Parts: sequence; C-alpha cells; structure tokens
Amino acid sequence: MLQTDLVYKYISPEPEQLQTCWENIKDTVKSLGGARVKYSDLEHTICTPKTISYLAYTGSISVIGNYQHFYPRREHRAQTPIIIDEKFSLSQLADNGQIFRRTDWDDTSVALAWYQGYLHLFKSGPNGWYPLTKIGHEEENGPFILMYMLGINPNVWDSDHHLSLRINNKLSELKDAREFKHYYHRQWDTAYPHKLGKQLNLAKLQASVPRGTISSTA
Repeated sequence: MLQTDLVYKYISPEPEQLQTCWENIKDTVKSLGGARVKYSDLEHTICTPKTISYLAYTGSISVIGNYQHFYPRREHRAQTPIIIDEKFSLSQLADNGQIFRRTDWDDTSVALAWYQGYLHLFKSGPNGWYPLTKIGHEEENGPFILMYMLGINPNVWDSDHHLSLRINNKLSELKDAREFKHYYHRQWDTAYPHKLGKQLNLAKLQASVPRGTISSTA
C-alpha cells in the first residue's frame, strides 16, 4: 500500500531543510564514489529522521537495512538507497514525539502513536520499540487498533505469537455480545436508544515521551 497525502501533511519538513538535506545526500554519494550511503555518513542536524522519512515517502530515496520497516515504502525503489545504521529513539519518529499509553493497565509496554499520519501500535521489548501494526499496510491494522482502544483482555498483548489470530478471535466473540452491540449502535445509529446497555470504557490514554530506541526485531 502506498502512503497517502495524509502522510505528507504530518511529516513534511521545511522546504529549506528538505533541499539542504537532499544536497547533503548528493554530495555524500559523490564523495563515496557512488557507494551506498549510510545515515551515519550524513549531517544529522540537516537530515533528521523525519526528513529522511519524507524523502522516502516522495520516492527520492529508499530506506534499506535493519530498520527499513519503520519508513514509508514506494512500489518502485529509488535509485538512491540510504542505509539506516543507527537506532533512532521512537520520539524522533512519532508525531509530536509522543506515544499514548493506557492508564488503566499495569503493563505499559504497548502504546499507541500517531506515526507518519496513521495510528500505529508499538511494543517495548528488550531490544527497543518495534511496531505491532504494519507500517505501509494500514488497511490491515483495524482489529489491532480496535482491540487496544476497547481495553479488554490486556493479556492478549503478552505474546506476539499468533497475535493477529488471537485478536480476531476475541473480536469475533465480542461481535454478538450484548454490551458490544449496544456500543456499536450508539456510535453509528443516531436513532438508537442511548440508554440501553452499559457504556464501554474506551481509551484511557495518557500522552508521554517514549524512552528507548527503535528495534529491528522483537
């Protein structure tokens, strides 16, 4: 899936910074004799992580390496690949440098974040933060986001093994539950009697700055 213009709105840098970073990349490619450029070769105050993300979104560059799954992807790989060889902090990539954790859970290893214009879930593991949702395939992430927002069965996030299957099974069980049906109708049917059923307690979230770096693996 190609990222939409919504991404452009959230990760677009200042034009001067974009041009300066692009010039820095071209100069570095030239100085290396055409060899692949590593992020560590670039001027970091000019080519910030979000600037690199935007250039990947526009197709000017392609991000490769262990952390490429954190960046936008195009159908056709650009002629200028950048190897991300450094572990950025998640706050450098998340919109506004923030994540949102549930305040009603003891376990705060899973967090929600606006990331490149979309909602994504990240989990903090021993090696750093890694995405639970699919970056670049946002159409597949609905069940994960819904499960997290509902806040039920926190233990479902304890293991990543068959996580998608377990979430889908749990949501299937809820689909016909009376409480969930009342909530659904209250959200989408203006004529539905709002006094019926128990109000679901959604999204007790608190914003914070994530500590730690991104991880190539769980």
